[in-house]
Amino acid sequence: MEPSTIVDGSGNATRQRLIGLLILAVVAVAALVAAELLHPPVTGDASRAPIPGPPVVGDCLLDPAVITAQSLIVAGSMPSWLRTGPCQGQRFGEVTAVLTDEDLPPSPASSSSTNGNNNSNGVTVLDPYRDLCRIAVTAWIGLPTPDTPIVDRWLPDPAVGVVLSGPNPIQRAAGQNWTACIIAVNKWQTSVPDAAVNGTSGRATASYDSTTRAMFNPGPPLPAFAYCVPNRDNPEPVPCTTAHTVEVIGTETTNHPATAADRRGCHTLTQQLTAMPDPTAAGKLTISTTDDQAPTGPRHFLTCLISTTGQHQLTGPLLGLKNRPIPIT
Repeated sequence: MEPSTIVDGSGNATRQRLIGLLILAVVAVAALVAAELLHPPVTGDASRAPIPGPPVVGDCLLDPAVITAQSLIVAGSMPSWLRTGPCQGQRFGEVTAVLTDEDLPPSPASSSSTNGNNNSNGVTVLDPYRDLCRIAVTAWIGLPTPDTPIVDRWLPDPAVGVVLSGPNPIQRAAGQNWTACIIAVNKWQTSVPDAAVNGTSGRATASYDSTTRAMFNPGPPLPAFAYCVPNRDNPEPVPCTTAHTVEVIGTETTNHPATAADRRGCHTLTQQLTAMPDPTAAGKLTISTTDDQAPTGPRHFLTCLISTTGQHQLTGPLLGLKNRPIPIT
């Protein structure tokens, strides 16, 4: 006999075991009922999460991208997908239009360069969306057309670039077919390898902090879009936050050398785009016009510049400066 078991003549030990088992069974059933009540089974059929649609005009580009001058694409190909979303603070661009093949004008290039399946065997064609996106970006920033002057015959010359985005693989597999036109800043920075951004060659975009919509109307435009060069002898663009002596304001194409009227227009354009009370900074800056004649024919290419005098250097953009301190040393 086990030491822990007490038995009397009436079989009490057996009854106690039965009562214990009955209590355990009641507790187990109660636990199962409670589980059903607290966590009822999910009914219905499993469904796939909805696939997001194309970006919305006004959405922001959330990561750096690459601006490329490449105008040829493989027929039937689509631009890479870029991450966009609602704008909050800093952004790398803004969606100015979302286009489909229905927006393309009828042409041999567009008929062979749709956003459908690539059956072109590697044939390259002119990108049919690039010009449409250029027009969309121009309208977004408040200019009538890409080639419409805003002062006399002067065109502004900001560092505006265009980036294209298309569906991601999941969206593409679901049949989505669109191209988003995105305005972006040309970063003008050679210290960052082009291949550092998605392995694509071109100029990496820079960030800015407020919308570009209608920035030329009424203006003035955002300082982030200023176009700066080291000096008159070196036209290679540089970030405006590095030391430089020249900022490009605008361009004009004429059939004659620069006139006094052209120079007055350059001064007016500079005043309008910088919004500075005194764009000469009491003699520390000068506004001038350069004149480059075409190798053949009478065409002249004029450039409106604002540059430092003496040994002064600029350390920031003048575009859209308004009445803030002049970044000059």
